[in-house]
Amino acid sequence: MIDFEILLKQAEIHLKNHLPVVFFRKPDDTFLQVVRQEDDALIQVETFKDQGFVFAPFDNQSPTVLIKGIIESAEIPELHWKSSRKKKDTIQHFYQPDDVAMTDYIRKIENIKTLIEDGKAEKIVLSREEFVPLSKFNIVDIFISLLSAYPAAFVYGFYHPKVGMWLGATPENFLSVRETRFLTVSLAGTKQFLKNQFITWGDKEKHEQQLVTDFILSQLKPHTANLTSTAASSFQAGNLFHLRSEITGNFLSTNIKEAVNLLHPTPATCGLPRETAKAFILENENYNRDYYTGYLGPVYAENRTDLYVNLRCMEIVDNQARLFVGGGITRNSIPEDEWKETMAKAETMKRILHALSWLS
Repeated sequence: MIDFEILLKQAEIHLKNHLPVVFFRKPDDTFLQVVRQEDDALIQVETFKDQGFVFAPFDNQSPTVLIKGIIESAEIPELHWKSSRKKKDTIQHFYQPDDVAMTDYIRKIENIKTLIEDGKAEKIVLSREEFVPLSKFNIVDIFISLLSAYPAAFVYGFYHPKVGMWLGATPENFLSVRETRFLTVSLAGTKQFLKNQFITWGDKEKHEQQLVTDFILSQLKPHTANLTSTAASSFQAGNLFHLRSEITGNFLSTNIKEAVNLLHPTPATCGLPRETAKAFILENENYNRDYYTGYLGPVYAENRTDLYVNLRCMEIVDNQARLFVGGGITRNSIPEDEWKETMAKAETMKRILHALSWLS
């Protein structure tokens, strides 16, 4: 097995040479994995049979990209993945969006609630973007900081000269496949972690999570056997808790591309009915999500893959980080609380960026 520092240095050389490369760590894992493509060709995913790393956008009308190459791995030294117990500094006064952004977001939530009350939708996931200035930037430094901040997340750094530079730490498994056996999750509802506080879930969060679970089960049932779902339970991701259920089964005919098309986008990232929610998002968010709320992950071999929903992510554009945050809007949503939820979702990323900017 390659040494961690050597493998990371090889990835950095690819970055400097403007060649496609991705490095990642799976949830609760201690191994760095790297895929390096030897040319800058933009390869679109036709099947899920070639070894490499898949990177898909929210809008499935846009192409899904493959960084093609062997998947190398190295054990991560404890220094780079063990959570720090240092007191967290506040970011209350850094990188906060203005009142105009808040007013606009709340207005859109109220429009969604009107659609729901009129019976035209059950849930719509509304998102927005924020920009954080970067005085200096190193993708590897941010990646290493994310490793310790999100030990239970899928953490990645992605670069393709014809796509861009992305980083993230997503808490949500999208689809794992081993031959005919599969695992996916239903994850929705958000509470901010507060020390010594018992997490309780209201009807809004329970309903939102159940919508996702019911959608996944209904989509997969005609194509699977032994389909089961666990009861919803609390799941921590960084400074947040979510409600999460695991859904497992066996495909009757293994075709990962068909399974992906059945599920993406789920109500956790889009809404219900799916086409109504997606149309509202594309017409009203007033920005392009690009790869945010798409899916990504390694393909090891035919019928062996681990894909994740691209949440808690950022795109590096010029000298700034473009952050993405959002939340599911249902009948019981309180607009001001939904705004606060997006602020909480951006907090850890902002803290990391602020710390690295201060150190530089």
